[in-house]
Amino acid sequence: MRGRLRTPGIQRARRVDLPALRALDRACFPRPLPFYIWLWGWLPGGEVRVLWNAAQPVAYAVRLGSDVVRLGVHPAHRRQGHARRLLRSWLDQGRRLRVQVREGNAPARALYATLGFQPVGDCRYADGEAGLVLAVG
Repeated sequence: MRGRLRTPGIQRARRVDLPALRALDRACFPRPLPFYIWLWGWLPGGEVRVLWNAAQPVAYAVRLGSDVVRLGVHPAHRRQGHARRLLRSWLDQGRRLRVQVREGNAPARALYATLGFQPVGDCRYADGEAGLVLAVG
């Protein structure tokens, strides 16, 4: 995940960031995000935001419209408020956000609850696990 130095903090991703973001995604999740979903971040109404620590991305979020379709934090940087900062950066702009979360993902559910997300529906993941649809804004 080595790359050019960046100003630490949250920035809108650029297409040249894709290799570093895809490497981060592989570190965060057992199943990588399909390439085409990354491109949603550059569609009208879409955005990819990245939290940089100067040389590498440590967290990212992909949004299309009000749906946050992926939110990841590098395992070595978890539990430090990075996901909260990314979501808050959109919420502070008055954005309405919607997420899906696995019922068994207690840390994520707790994070979303502290940001004001409320259940608006149910969902089921491809592996059969139940999930919740949460929204705020």
